[in-house]
Formats: sequence, C-alpha cells, structure tokens
Amino acid sequence: MEIIKHKFYKNPFPNWDCKTLILGTFNPEKGSNADYYYGRLRKTGGWSNRFWPAVNSYLEINFPEIPLAEKGDLGSKIRIMDEFKFGFVDLISSVDCLNEENITGNGFQDSAIFSSVNKVYFNTESIIDFLNKNKFNKVISSFGKGTSLNKKAKIELEKIITACPKTDFKLFDLPAFGRPMMSTELFGNDIFKFIL
Repeated sequence: MEIIKHKFYKNPFPNWDCKTLILGTFNPEKGSNADYYYGRLRKTGGWSNRFWPAVNSYLEINFPEIPLAEKGDLGSKIRIMDEFKFGFVDLISSVDCLNEENITGNGFQDSAIFSSVNKVYFNTESIIDFLNKNKFNKVISSFGKGTSLNKKAKIELEKIITACPKTDFKLFDLPAFGRPMMSTELFGNDIFKFIL
C-alpha cells in the first residue's frame, strides 16, 4: 500500500480571516498541479473544474473593481478569499491505496477514494478545532448532494456538526464543483449566495 497525503498537508487551513469554510473531500499530493483548492489546470491549460471561473464570473458582474483569479496564481485567489472571508479545507488528510492512479485516474472522483480497498484518514479533529477557534459563521461544501460520500465520511461530518453548534452547516445545498449542470454565471451566483 502507498500512503497518499493531501496536496496541502503542510498548510491545510487558511491563515487569513475567514467566516465561511468550504469543505471538500481530498486532493492527492502527487496527482495535481493545483496551487490551491480547485486551482488544478488541465494539460491544455484550462481550469480543471468550474469553481474559480464561476467566482470570476460573479466578480466581473458584481465587483468589476476586484482583480480576477488567475490560473496558477495563488496570490490572486488569496486576495479574493481574503476580501470575501472564505477558505477551504478537505475532509480527508490521507489515503492508503495500492497506487495513486487508483484515486486520480478517473477524474478525481470521490467514489474511487472511498473504494473498499483503500484506507481513508479523516481530518475531523483538526477541522473541529479550527472551526471552534476561529468562530466560523458557516460551512458549505463542494460535494453536491453527497451521493458519492460513503457512510464513514458522513459519520465524520456528523461529528463536526455536533462539535460545532455555533456554526451554520449548509453541506448539501450547492452542486458539486466539478462540472455543475448550470451556466458558470449561475454557479457563481449560487456560490456567493452561500459565501456572503
């Protein structure tokens, strides 16, 4: 078995003032050229998912004075997150699997991570501590209705919710960030409806 750590295991939490935390599942260390959550680029140079394009679409329409997120530029993303007081963390800290291709080879699907042949390690206690220390207003998620989450992941989510009673959890209210079945503009509006 091979231990695959999270891409941002050295600095998993935002270090700027946040009021909204966006909770995802897992970003493997070696399988991604991302500079930050949802910042992975395709080999062709385009964004790998629609989160940052949707953020840019919302900003262009509603806050044209704020510079947009740029591909491969972490600073541009941090400026936006700092302005709107949000950041990210993932539910999983590492995965023991036969090889990383098992969890990245089919479009980084959560179902591959939660395969019964893998051992998944959760970030639950660190997330609880981070939420309670920083007095977050709300937690939203990137995993849509949660249909790809297994029972163990849902148990970990329940632990977080129970341990953070002052935080508003909206975990299944947004479409999955990968390829939501809506326009980029509508997706941006939906994201900011929950972030703000």
